[in-house]
Amino acid sequence: MERAANAVSKLKAQGKRVLIFVKEESTATTLNEMMRAHGLNSHEVATIWKRAECGFIVCNFNDADHPTHAVITTFATLKIPGPRFYGACHRGIVLEMADDLEDVLRATRALTSIGQTQQVEWTNYYVQETLDMVQDLAVSRKAVLRLFLNPAMYPEITGDLRGILAFHEVALSMGHAASLFYSAVAKLLKENPGAASKFKKSTMARIAKSWKPGQTLTMDHVNLKLPTIEDGIVLYNYVKDGYKQQL
Repeated sequence: MERAANAVSKLKAQGKRVLIFVKEESTATTLNEMMRAHGLNSHEVATIWKRAECGFIVCNFNDADHPTHAVITTFATLKIPGPRFYGACHRGIVLEMADDLEDVLRATRALTSIGQTQQVEWTNYYVQETLDMVQDLAVSRKAVLRLFLNPAMYPEITGDLRGILAFHEVALSMGHAASLFYSAVAKLLKENPGAASKFKKSTMARIAKSWKPGQTLTMDHVNLKLPTIEDGIVLYNYVKDGYKQQL
């Protein structure tokens, strides 16, 4: 929370305001108190408040001439009729990961409106290599499964390749650095779904060995027309007896 307060203070000095999303209304209240202790003109928007009260705060927040520095709210506010935060704000912070990727995506679209000219910038404040990642992983898996099982998604792709595409889509949505080789495969399949039959267990490792990060994966790679290279990608299978086995 201290990090978020410091970020808002820096953006205030630049004449910018910030929209912050958290999971719980109690967190929003605590953060709002901290912001005010830092001398910031911040406000909390809660789902249990009267619409008129929330509307007044949001109206001021959307007014570039009003000295509001931050509004703190929960993902739940986006599921009810009422607050629309776009207007004068173009900076956002996701302080905590939501329970569902759709909530995160809905939140990061909250500052975007038709005809907008200024770029919106979002920052995720959940911390890598901590328990935050447990929630992050749960959200990712849930979203991947939803995409994988949706017949309308990637209708020409079957089997494990659907999983590669789904993981790639979710990684991009969550702002993750995607797996290099499998992301290249996903990008190629999105543009050339008919090439799916070329990716087999017997050819995947060979395709990878002819490609390296920084290159564009092409149909020449997929059709095995290019030789393996010394610094090509080596795929491993970690399933057998807990030890990695080169494919």
